[in-house]
Amino acid sequence: MLSNHRAKVHHIVPQVLQRKFLFREGELWYSKKDPSGNYGSPELQLTEKAFKSPNFYTVLIDGELSDVVEKQFYGPADRYLSQFLKFTTDTLSNGGIPHVEGQHLLSLIDLVMSLIKRTEDFLLPLGDAADENCIGRNYLESVISAANERGIKDTRLEELKADQSDPHKFAKYGRNIRVRATLQPMSRIDEATRNLKVRWAVSETKHSFILPSCIAYRVGNGGDTSFVNPNMEIWMPISPKMCLILLRDEPNIVPHINVVPAEMIRRLNQYALSRSTAIASNSQELLESLTGRRSVFGRLPLKDRGNFLRRTKSEMSAKIGRG
Repeated sequence: MLSNHRAKVHHIVPQVLQRKFLFREGELWYSKKDPSGNYGSPELQLTEKAFKSPNFYTVLIDGELSDVVEKQFYGPADRYLSQFLKFTTDTLSNGGIPHVEGQHLLSLIDLVMSLIKRTEDFLLPLGDAADENCIGRNYLESVISAANERGIKDTRLEELKADQSDPHKFAKYGRNIRVRATLQPMSRIDEATRNLKVRWAVSETKHSFILPSCIAYRVGNGGDTSFVNPNMEIWMPISPKMCLILLRDEPNIVPHINVVPAEMIRRLNQYALSRSTAIASNSQELLESLTGRRSVFGRLPLKDRGNFLRRTKSEMSAKIGRG
């Protein structure tokens, strides 16, 4: 019997990465798209409540819901990410350059790809092909049909037939298939990331990188955001002032550390904004500028928001009464 105390809230963007973008202890500025596709007003949010999705990595083990992927796959991946971020920070603070080569480079590339694939944004271009309800319904139909053709009858098959009559059950089967498929190696990604090298982009001005829900984004292919390589570069912000870049550079002509101009940072942030369903930053002004929305609560402590809303509602009612 699986434990009833499974993790049900999963972070699409690891909290260890979110903590690099804090405005104040435990809080960052956060904005998420609404169902119409528009970003909401940037507000302070706790990292434990930002970039989260219920049961996003939940799978089925012997027919029961399980958090084995969250704990045994993404848990170790997040710890590795934490170690990498510490290595990078410590190296830079000591005046060095974070070199990543050999097996460490291969492990880093695998980590970045797993971070990209774990996001909701990775699934959006797939449309219905990634819809858990569609996947689950098709799975149940195919399994039950195959069992009927073979004359198979058992208790588990009857359970599947019962679930087939309840559309609310489709998603758990579709999610199980989707999550397990995401964990598998993908030949196209393996081919695209072959021979990549690590470089760093830094900001030496007040301009900062945002943290997007897509975690990392591909630029290049001749686009105006291309850093050097005309084919592909993968950019992953790891702090407001630094991005990890994976690119091909066989001649080794790209410096290990590159200062990025303000206008390029702006374009990269806008590109990340368009590729994501949520964004975060240590800067209120930056998110307000990118989303075109003003914060409602400003820097008000989270615990005081209830009183603020009640007071605002009371003041509005008084104005209406006087009118």
